[in-house]
Amino acid sequence: MRHSLTKPALRSQLTPDLQYTHCTTIGQNVRIRARGADGRAYHIKTPYRPTYYLPVDTHTGETSFDGRPLLPQQCESIREGREFLSEHPDAFGNIQCEYMVLSDVYGGTDIVPDMDRLYIWNIDIEVDSEVDFAPVEDPHNAVTAITVMWRHMGQRGTVVYGLKPYAAAADVTYVCYETEKKLLAAFLIDWCGDNDYPDIITGWN
Repeated sequence: MRHSLTKPALRSQLTPDLQYTHCTTIGQNVRIRARGADGRAYHIKTPYRPTYYLPVDTHTGETSFDGRPLLPQQCESIREGREFLSEHPDAFGNIQCEYMVLSDVYGGTDIVPDMDRLYIWNIDIEVDSEVDFAPVEDPHNAVTAITVMWRHMGQRGTVVYGLKPYAAAADVTYVCYETEKKLLAAFLIDWCGDNDYPDIITGWN
């Protein structure tokens, strides 16, 4: 259907050479999606050990914004970190773990996105409207066509999933399906292909 993508690589750590596209905390891990300079996707699962800071009276080399001495305390897990914060509500550094990971990796550097690395889908969906336009609450009209215009790493293309025979332009891939169910199933298979989902989805409707 589209250009070939390499199955995402699995890692345990985010590195500065990767451009992250999504970051969230699930359980005891920070989960990250990222792209390499070659456009390859990376799925990263980091069992994170958060660090918090306790105010102390003696100089430690670490200070708060207002110059107060701080003593770093690294926890063994995200769960332990939550317990630590409940016992020390005056601790500094109480931010979401995903922000900690991004700060650890990129520091204070501005992250300028390389749009060419990103896998982008521009989608247009058409439905049967000969009788009426179905309301959002009751979308009873069949999907008759889905057009995907994709781009990634200097490549681009257009794919149309349709229900009726159609003579498409030379630079368009047109695939005709017997039923709406088969059309939607094919679209979802391409969407999830090798677990390399689009980074950005935009379009109409």
